[in-house]
Amino acid sequence: MKLGLAGAHHGLGDARRRLAQLDDAAAAYRQALGITPNNVASLSNLGDVLARLGQGDEALAAFRRVIALDPNDATARHSVAALSGETTETAPRAFVVDLFDCFAERFDRHLLEDLGYRVPVLIGDLLRRQLEARNAPKDFRFRRLLDLGCGTGLVARQLETLTMVRHGVDLSRRMLDQARATNLYDMLTPGDVVEFLETDAAAYDLAVAADVFPYIGALDTIMAAVRRRLTPDGTFVVSVETADTGYVLRPTGRYAHGKDYLRAVASRAGFTVRSIDAITVRTDNRRGIPGLLVAFAAA
Repeated sequence: MKLGLAGAHHGLGDARRRLAQLDDAAAAYRQALGITPNNVASLSNLGDVLARLGQGDEALAAFRRVIALDPNDATARHSVAALSGETTETAPRAFVVDLFDCFAERFDRHLLEDLGYRVPVLIGDLLRRQLEARNAPKDFRFRRLLDLGCGTGLVARQLETLTMVRHGVDLSRRMLDQARATNLYDMLTPGDVVEFLETDAAAYDLAVAADVFPYIGALDTIMAAVRRRLTPDGTFVVSVETADTGYVLRPTGRYAHGKDYLRAVASRAGFTVRSIDAITVRTDNRRGIPGLLVAFAAA
């Protein structure tokens, strides 16, 4: 009976977490843990909610308890690193999948309304400006778009009139279900973007990674993999959160990158930097998060 009650509290916490009702979610997880104090799932989700509420010390304690119970929990280790000021090379797959699966059904509303996310719009505006500067025909369309970390299809909606064929890749199958419903993609592939790039044989003249690099710290591997898939005149557009230099893992579990690092990685991968524009990538607690919108050209 007690285990069933703990499961009910945990399920309520999950429902509240998906709806971003964070205080209520935390209360439900605590009730579950009052019955089953060593439940890893409840501890991990409580840690996530507390981190989102800005209660870093309590979140860190929750994640450390998870690691004590399960030393191989990659998500907890990533969260401990982020909350402790340690910078790792990339976020684990489980962390990304859980994050986006959790919010898939309300992802667009959460991003657009709650977080003021406009990166896909800014990408469309950037490409149109660059095409105009190159005196491209008004009816110009990129032949093949590769939308890395395509999510629900926000980028495809903005680039529908600029592209002929659109291919999306994402780790979260629930996000892909949302993207599929838009009918904007010719193909959707579940999986890790780097693994896809290393096995796909197609060539693309436009690749986009909107809000993907915040989950990857070290960028050499993905930049080189994208370069191999681009046509000689291809364009690659990315958004990042801004760091002073190099790259750093923030307490949010997201990475930020500096201009110097982006230029260096681009050069090593065979890209030139066509443009770097300062943007606000989203808001967090009503504060704008500085970022960069970068267009790379195949060198």
